Amino acid sequence: MKLSTFSSLLLATVAATLPLATTRPQDSSDPEAPFRSAYSQVLDPATFDDSVLASTASPIVVLHYAQWCSISKRFAPIWVQATGDLQPDGLKFYQIDCQPDRNGEFSKYCSDHSVDGFPTVRKYRQGQAPVEYLGQSAYDEFVSWVME
Repeated sequence: MKLSTFSSLLLATVAATLPLATTRPQDSSDPEAPFRSAYSQVLDPATFDDSVLASTASPIVVLHYAQWCSISKRFAPIWVQATGDLQPDGLKFYQIDCQPDRNGEFSKYCSDHSVDGFPTVRKYRQGQAPVEYLGQSAYDEFVSWVME
């Protein structure tokens, strides 16, 4: 079947406007699915101090998010891609869901650590105060900040 020039141009235009499938479909019944990364360890309030504050690794990047937060959900693909791309550089990535549990433990942890908006990403270096990412939800900008 031979396409006319107009049909070929129309098909190319339509194809160019379709989003590329860069990630596998997420299970919508699993609210954690968008945040899952093979290169980011999930923390809880009991493991944060030992894994981050007492660690000699540097730098450590921590994502604080809430499953219900639409901005956190929009940032999730950037986080997942960046953790995979930067993992060979020896960086440590952790994440903690600030969604309240039955005991209020996570929400208390986030309140105690001055996490008052989502997502909040902080970079920790031994002996220095943590630095918060204040940039846009853009991959290149985020990666540049991590590598500073």
